[in-house]
Amino acid sequence: MSKTCQSCYNICLRPWLITDPTERLIFLAMSVILNRFQLETAEAGWKDSEYTACLSHADYTCQQLIKIVQLTPEGSMSPIGVRVFEAMAGFVAGFPIRPGSLVPAIWVFLGKLAKRAEDREILQNFLIDSTYPQVERGDDRIIYCLQCGQYQLIDTTQTLHKRHEKVAFTVYCSSLIGGLMNNEQCHASAELRRISICKSHMYAQALDLKGLEFKLLDYRKALEFSRMVKDAFGRGWMDALKCINCYAYNIDRCEYKTESKCKFCKKIETTVIFDPFLDCHAHWACFQKRTCDMQWDLRTVTHENGYPKIRVPKPEEFETWQGADYEKMLSTMRKYFGVKEVSWEHERVQILVMFARYWRHDPLIEQRVAEESRMNRTWFSPPELQ
Repeated sequence: MSKTCQSCYNICLRPWLITDPTERLIFLAMSVILNRFQLETAEAGWKDSEYTACLSHADYTCQQLIKIVQLTPEGSMSPIGVRVFEAMAGFVAGFPIRPGSLVPAIWVFLGKLAKRAEDREILQNFLIDSTYPQVERGDDRIIYCLQCGQYQLIDTTQTLHKRHEKVAFTVYCSSLIGGLMNNEQCHASAELRRISICKSHMYAQALDLKGLEFKLLDYRKALEFSRMVKDAFGRGWMDALKCINCYAYNIDRCEYKTESKCKFCKKIETTVIFDPFLDCHAHWACFQKRTCDMQWDLRTVTHENGYPKIRVPKPEEFETWQGADYEKMLSTMRKYFGVKEVSWEHERVQILVMFARYWRHDPLIEQRVAEESRMNRTWFSPPELQ
């Protein structure tokens, strides 16, 4: 038996030979969720009847599995948590799992391998089988909605493949909006290869996601959002807000078009949109240009050996700015948009939402940097010859 762990690739002090295919499937599905390795590696591992791992991985895997399925002291599990886990297990196995059929196997897995005292306290109240049931294959022709659990035909479902779609769906299901998932379930669903949902859910999702920015003005909601995106995606606000905007506006393309005067170019056209969060009328292109101008105004210039070094900040950095940098960012925002001075955190949310929605990479930024470098270069006279 190999002494090398096929999960962490260290030498196993306590080797765990996972010969049972169901036990191996549960462990490998959790390993993908916990980002130990990619799904393709797990698919290959499931076919290896002599798969070996460190036994120390088992207890932590059980702890996280309990959080995903939300096992309660009464013995109940979260239906959506079970659906998320069975979906991942299906991708590892290479075929869909019949809904609910993996629950008995989860009980056996936890009963055999969970070691934490609080977990054992729950499990000892139930009679748990010692052998794993065989994994039951589902019907390929039927698709189950991850959100509601209803089975649908292919033409009434929508499959989310792209990352921004999965991130936006996960944010919608979080406690901040839909209240369907905890943070561990959010992370697990974002790791799925694809997510299938009823098409009928999508419009309501888009409307609720568009209203998220107003919720973030509440400090407690903003803190909850920060924790959720950190736990689920390991990133900050900007990445999640970009995904939400792309997903929501692709579904509901209503942009509040009005025949009003653009705040920036002063033209009165039907293509002028109204942004209710920024309380501003402007063309989309004008919004985009102003965010690029703001980004350029926040650059820093230092000199080294007579040559200027120009650094243009990335929008993701604005989340953590403090002190003088933060004050400069606020004054730049007020200069371009004329917003009223409210609380600093309120204005930070406005800036992050604005950049997530309108900012795109400025194709002229390299030219701006080159011209600024040329204009700010310090020319030294050669020393006089003796």
